[in-house]
Amino acid sequence: MDGKQSQPGRRILKVALFLLLVCGVFFLLLQVRDAQQAAFNSTVKCQLGQVALGEDNYQDLNGSSVFEAAREQDISWRELMANSFDEWQETIKGTGSDRTVPSYLRTRKPPSLAWFDADNAAPSDYLTCLHAIRLSEKSEKNEPVWLIAYVPQRPIQWLSKDDLSLEAFESVVRSDTKQRISCLIPQEGRTVQRDRLFKILEAARAGETVEIISKNR
Repeated sequence: MDGKQSQPGRRILKVALFLLLVCGVFFLLLQVRDAQQAAFNSTVKCQLGQVALGEDNYQDLNGSSVFEAAREQDISWRELMANSFDEWQETIKGTGSDRTVPSYLRTRKPPSLAWFDADNAAPSDYLTCLHAIRLSEKSEKNEPVWLIAYVPQRPIQWLSKDDLSLEAFESVVRSDTKQRISCLIPQEGRTVQRDRLFKILEAARAGETVEIISKNR
């Protein structure tokens, strides 16, 4: 009788151990994914920094912002920047409109558990998620302020002259519940925190001066 009564208890114990094992494996997978995500975020910040450095170098060589020059020449700022630096050109394959994305603009595939995070799109040889958003117009006292942003929700052909408007970018930021967007202002050289980003976008929408934080601060 005691043996029969212990059978349900053994089954419950086995089920509990199995569930504990499953939870442990799932927890470890999430830990690995978080570590991979941190490494990916670091890569994105590095890419943004490379673009900011490219903007600084372009301005030093040509006396104007690559974003403003691209508008005047009716060309993609990405293409204009890539054309200005040999190390960018060396990473491009193909010719004409079939040229692949330079390495510093290339979107790597974000880490994911395919069944858990299925909205991570695979990268493309011709698409990039790096955009430039104009925050302010040029005035007698100030040069225009631009924001470089990694926006995975809006991949774009890297040779395209089109880009996100301030309004479109703000809309994407507000819907970015997973906080995947990362951005910086070239003059600052550091990524913009989310709470400050909203204040910057609000000031830009109101036509107010966007405060620049010095790199030395």
